[in-house]
Amino acid sequence: LENYDDFRPDLVIVDPEISEPGWTNHRVIASLVQDRRHACPVLAVSGLYQDFAERTIAIERGVSDFLAKPYSIFDLQFKVNSLIQSHRKEESLHQNMDIAQRQAFTDGLTKLANRKHFDGFLETQINYSRQTKKPCSMVMIDVDNFKHYNDTNGHQLGDEVLKGVARILQSNVRASDLAARYGGEEFAIVLPETKKEMAVVIAEKVRRAIAENDFPNGEKQPLGFVSASFGVSTFGEDAEDGEGLIKAADECLYQAKQRGRNVVVRAGGE
Repeated sequence: LENYDDFRPDLVIVDPEISEPGWTNHRVIASLVQDRRHACPVLAVSGLYQDFAERTIAIERGVSDFLAKPYSIFDLQFKVNSLIQSHRKEESLHQNMDIAQRQAFTDGLTKLANRKHFDGFLETQINYSRQTKKPCSMVMIDVDNFKHYNDTNGHQLGDEVLKGVARILQSNVRASDLAARYGGEEFAIVLPETKKEMAVVIAEKVRRAIAENDFPNGEKQPLGFVSASFGVSTFGEDAEDGEGLIKAADECLYQAKQRGRNVVVRAGGE
């Protein structure tokens, strides 16, 4: 049991009729299937399973299948092959479902959350903040003079800039935050349970990281490097719903552009 998670078997065959004090057959089975990070079929072989009540309990405990003693080697081979094949098909199905789900909520170019995922996440966090009275902040980000970069360097390098900005965002947000591609060269970060002051600190950290990153031909940009402008807003202070929060951050983003770009502007302040 101590090495089960590290070993990650494809199948466990167990004869639970052991005599160690405190270890009934049902406790053995329960220990194999409960709270395991790695799940695999459990085939229990025992003379106990000639009894209907014991078979019922085994199934309730999580046994995938069982063989009642005595059994032939052919019975065992059939059960083993059947369980492993079924398990691998199930794993493949889960993997395909996970891939499909990630693709449905992920921007294909940047691998950040897409707009659909962003909208759902923001709505959930706003509802949570409304119920708990805890803050939720947002950062809107727009790559400065991106059209100029595309016109000068081509769309392929422009895509590389977007992917580079996405990596910077992803590496500077917490696990509880969400970085998303909002559209075009615009990005957004949702910061649950984060006050505006901390959101500004995070935005400033990201701004510096983008400005200091060595993007190809960044020196040809109007500022001499690739940069981005930032707008920050907080639920409860600047807006009472998600739409208002986006609008408030977007207005700050517009002000950042007006101030010469490559700056962070917060709602209700400098």
